[in-house]
Amino acid sequence: MTLAKMLYKKGYGRRDVLELFRFIDWVMNLPLELEEQFMTELVAYEEQEKKPYLAPFERIAIQKGVKQGIEQGIEQGLQEGERQASYNLLVVTLETRFGEIPEGLTERLTAVTDTTVLQDLHRKAILAESLDEFANQIPNA
Repeated sequence: MTLAKMLYKKGYGRRDVLELFRFIDWVMNLPLELEEQFMTELVAYEEQEKKPYLAPFERIAIQKGVKQGIEQGIEQGLQEGERQASYNLLVVTLETRFGEIPEGLTERLTAVTDTTVLQDLHRKAILAESLDEFANQIPNA
């Protein structure tokens, strides 16, 4: 069993391990009891280890993929945070200038996903004479 574990750790697959043990069995016959014990232990070990062997280039590719995924996630998180901050600033400005914002207008603003558009709307909210004037400047989604 120690040999089988070492072979797995070195990256040999199940087929290779079984082929080697077929050869060993051919060279020296094990009693049926020991063969059954070996197979039981081998299956248990395979279940426990359930990790496929990865070649070094596969591990490197996975690490690069994980790193790229993390970087993309951070970038998307930053963009969403910036969008949310722009949205919040716009809403606070509108509430400060014009009081409570109608739900329909809030829904239209929530539909705006571009941070640059939200920032432009913030400037328009500062300059608008009325909430209706501002609402007319919101681009259609």
